[in-house]
Amino acid sequence: MASLLYRLARWAHLHRYRVISMWLAAFIFIGLCASLFMGQLSNTFTLPGTETQRTLDRMKEELPDLSGGSGSIVFRESSDRPLNETQQNAIAESLDQLALHSQVVEAMSPFELQEQLDKAQPELDKAQQELVDGQAKIDDAQKQIADGKEQLKDGREELTKGWAEYFDGQKEIQSAEPQIAAAEKQLADSRAQLEAGQRELASGRAQLEAGEAKYKDGLAQYNAGKAQYDAGQKQFEAGEQKLDAADAKLAEGEKEYQAGLDQLLGDSSREEFTATLAESKKEATAGVKAADDALAAAQAGLEKPTPPLKLSLPRSLA
Repeated sequence: MASLLYRLARWAHLHRYRVISMWLAAFIFIGLCASLFMGQLSNTFTLPGTETQRTLDRMKEELPDLSGGSGSIVFRESSDRPLNETQQNAIAESLDQLALHSQVVEAMSPFELQEQLDKAQPELDKAQQELVDGQAKIDDAQKQIADGKEQLKDGREELTKGWAEYFDGQKEIQSAEPQIAAAEKQLADSRAQLEAGQRELASGRAQLEAGEAKYKDGLAQYNAGKAQYDAGQKQFEAGEQKLDAADAKLAEGEKEYQAGLDQLLGDSSREEFTATLAESKKEATAGVKAADDALAAAQAGLEKPTPPLKLSLPRSLA
């Protein structure tokens, strides 16, 4: 590329008059074409189909007074000093004459604008302060955006790590599926055992309720038996009291028996009294037998009454 430019520059230098003539001929040709084909000059400028042109056309229809263009006129004092009152009045008269032109809708005085600007200066200062505050807020927002971008970056990294952990978890889940199936089977078995245990619990609860009913019946019987026992205890205590009284009477009877026996024996010994008593019993037995025989004979054949049988018993038996 450098060698090509070098050769072109060398040729232009060697044929410089010819190159200048060619450039002059080109300029003349362009000027002739412009004068022949350019057409009439106009200060009307349109861009059909654009949003700006549509807005201008709508303003001509709805706000014809504001649909035209605007321009600025600059008045300058030759000595660069501030304008005096006479000059200001002259400028105002010039603007009033300009406003009388048919193509001019309004000519605004710069002094009136300056007065309006002076009146609006507090509002402008306030707006400026609001702009400063807004700029500060924008700076804070930009800082927050930067922090948010940093957090977003960290979040993306965390998300990437999370996706990696998710895929690792998926792999672990797939590898743990047999264990999960075994655990589900164990869970089903445990559920069946639980249901069986619940049935046993219901049966045990029924047995418990039956046992409680039996316990209540037994408790009622126990209370009744205890009442009977208490009554028997009272009777037993009364019987013991009667037995004690009978023992006392028996002791007194034994004493009386011993005293009576001593009276019967008198001066004889106990053996002699016993022998006499035995003989008397034999005689009494024989007499009773004879009486029974006599009574039997009398009942069998005797029609006449027999005299009464007199039995003599020893005094010791009387």
